[in-house]
Amino acid sequence: MAGHPLAARLRTHRTAAGLSLPKAAARVGVHPSVLGSWERDGKAGRTPNVTQLDQALNAYGERLAAIPADVTDDELAAALQWLAGRRAETELAQDGEGA
Repeated sequence: MAGHPLAARLRTHRTAAGLSLPKAAARVGVHPSVLGSWERDGKAGRTPNVTQLDQALNAYGERLAAIPADVTDDELAAALQWLAGRRAETELAQDGEGA
């Protein structure tokens, strides 16, 4: 079973930055097994919250898009789920056009 798309993106950014898992984890301030689980699973309880995601991307020389400070993790998660649903709808519509 494939992990969450965020998991693959975190790994891609880390490797593009030339960082090993232990070195990246040290920069982010988490244990390597935690960072590894973020990159592998993307399951509930194994994904970074907004602050952790920002720390990881900053460690890789990337930036998280500006998110207002008063947005909660739950609100962000709901927005990301909505966006993922919209993307899936768009892909289905595009697949239907080519059929």
